[in-house]
Amino acid sequence: CYGTSVSGILSSARDEKTITARHVTIYLAHSCLPMLLLEIAKAFNRTHATILFAERKVRERMSEDDVFRSEVEQLRRKIEMAEQPKNGETTSKACDAPFAAQMPLALMLQYVI
Repeated sequence: CYGTSVSGILSSARDEKTITARHVTIYLAHSCLPMLLLEIAKAFNRTHATILFAERKVRERMSEDDVFRSEVEQLRRKIEMAEQPKNGETTSKACDAPFAAQMPLALMLQYVI
């Protein structure tokens, strides 16, 4: 989607495509996966403050840019549809996809790159 790689997202690269992909992945990880901020920070080798910053940047851009918001929402739908929910599973995360909690971060990264 953003023309980068998993290693790029997890790196300290500062080009616009990589930063956007990293921020969107962080945003989706926190809203779709049952991961604490510190767990996400550790997975991305970042601080919890950086995770909060990335989420804020995505939310701000989504409120200002309809095309970007549509891209992020489409990624969320792809994640939600990645696997059929199992009977009785529920989640309290924003994705509202019962199975999203089961999707490892590495698999979710594949949708963003």
